[in-house]
Order: sequence, then structure tokens, then C-alpha cells
Amino acid sequence: MEKICSVLEIWDTGATSSKEEREAASDRMQWWDDFYARTGARKIVGTRWTYKGITYEDKNRPVPVPDMSGLVYAAPDLKSWTVLNPDGTRRFCIAVPKLSENSVPQNGELGIPKHMKGDPTNVMYGEGSDGDRCDCRFMFDMNNGELVKVEFLGKHW
Repeated sequence: MEKICSVLEIWDTGATSSKEEREAASDRMQWWDDFYARTGARKIVGTRWTYKGITYEDKNRPVPVPDMSGLVYAAPDLKSWTVLNPDGTRRFCIAVPKLSENSVPQNGELGIPKHMKGDPTNVMYGEGSDGDRCDCRFMFDMNNGELVKVEFLGKHW
């Protein structure tokens, strides 16, 4: 299966940047200072990527799944994630799971999708709430939407 490539963040000025550019910089703070000064950009407004030689864009600012099999973004209210196929079509949506009889998924949130170093490249996590507990780390398989694992983080205070 072909993977997505050339993933770029699109900024409010039309400028683009990539995670790889930033990570290659010896001083990331200096990279950001230079980027802002050079472009005048202040806000990411979309994502652009290439799949099978065709360029796609999405204004929801999806991030690539680490295995590059698609992209994912959180709804503005953080209550769901939308997973996209490499061609930008919707693969499926992930909603807050019901973890117990006390869970109220409509009052919960998934947080922002992220990848944890060392996890399989098809698994992403978000930190949020099931509507009852507010210390949940949800881990989902981005290939099928299944809840892989839940960790209860406990309160740090």
C-alpha cells in the first residue's frame, strides 16, 4: 500500500513548514523565530500532503498517522477524531468510549491525537475524559478505530 508523503503545514500567510524541517534544526527556538520573521505567519490553517502523485489539502489541520497510512484530526470540541484515508476521504470517526456504567461519553473528550514514542506506528493517543473520569489516556488503532488501551493517569496534585 502506498503511503502519504510530503506533509506540510499551511500557515495563514500561505507559507508552509514541515515537522522534518523543525526537527533537523540544531536550535528549534531559533528556527521558530526565523520562520515567523521570514514569513509573518502566526497560525496553521491547513495541511497539505501528497499521495500517488496527487496533492491534497484539508482545512481541519490533520496530522499524519505515524505509519503514514492516513491522517487524523480532532473535532473543535475534542469529542471525536476523524481519520482520513490517504486520498483525503473519511475512513471513520472515533468517539469518546463508554468505559463504565458511570461514563457519560457526550460529556467527555478525547483530546488532541498524538503518537507516543515506542508505541506501534498505527496507534495514537489522546488525554481526556469519558464524562466521568477526567484522567483518561485513550489509545486507538488508526487502521480500524478500535480502542486498544485506556490508562488512568491519576491526578498529579
